Amino acid sequence: QLVGINVDEDRDAFERARKSFQLPWPQHFQPGGFKSNVLVQQGVIRIPTYFVVDRYGILRSTAPGDKLPDLVKELLAER
Repeated sequence: QLVGINVDEDRDAFERARKSFQLPWPQHFQPGGFKSNVLVQQGVIRIPTYFVVDRYGILRSTAPGDKLPDLVKELLAER
C-alpha cells in the first residue's frame, strides 16, 4: 500500500492537485514543510522520501532510489 503525505502550506492547492492527479493511493495533508511534525519525527531531510515497510511491519529501506520497483517485487514475493 502506498501512502502520500503532502507537507505544503496551501491546503486548497493540495486538494486541487489531489483531484487533478487522481492518484490511486491515500494522500494526506500535513502542513509545515520541513518543520512538519511528521517529517521532523521521522528525520526526513529531502522530498520525496520513501519508507518501504514489509508485510510484517519491518522497515526495509528508506532510500531505494531506482531500485524501488525491484524491491517491491522482491518483498511481494516473500512468504
